[in-house]
Amino acid sequence: GRMSPRSHHPLLVPAIAASQFAPPFMISGVAVALPALGTDLGAGATELSLVETLFLAASVASLLPAGRLGDAADKVALFKLGMLAFAVASILTGLTSSLAALLVLRFVQGAASAAVQASGAAIVADAVPPARRGKAFGIIIGAIYAGLTLGPIVAGFLVGLWGWRSVFLVGGAAVALLLLPTHFLLRA
Repeated sequence: GRMSPRSHHPLLVPAIAASQFAPPFMISGVAVALPALGTDLGAGATELSLVETLFLAASVASLLPAGRLGDAADKVALFKLGMLAFAVASILTGLTSSLAALLVLRFVQGAASAAVQASGAAIVADAVPPARRGKAFGIIIGAIYAGLTLGPIVAGFLVGLWGWRSVFLVGGAAVALLLLPTHFLLRA
């Protein structure tokens, strides 16, 4: 059901914007981690390009169904499930030593990111009154660009400190930590 404008929590938009930061961060940041990942897992150029391509393919392929699901089903449930799947897939990616498992996890991560992006936007559209919607979407788009921009910088720093796995572990942990405030802000 529609939430009344009164129930719109002031932290809702920043929390959802923070969640929108993760997928682009994972796209641009992982590019920096790829050479080290390739060396470690003995992956060639083709397999490494799949690490990126599978994520993008899954997120593009899932965006429309996720949007439709979000309209029909419970946006909040889809959002939380997407966040959880994204966090778990990221952490498992950082722990796996199997290239095949890593590619499957990247696909899951891409699909989860689509669920987070589609349902996150829908939740904001529902919760924020029309007059403030432009500003709310501006914040979300800003978060997406910040993720794309900061990804390589932060990932480069992490890879230098702790290796390629840290990019997935830190990214996954950050999304998992975000789940808590979003869970309380968004009552299904």
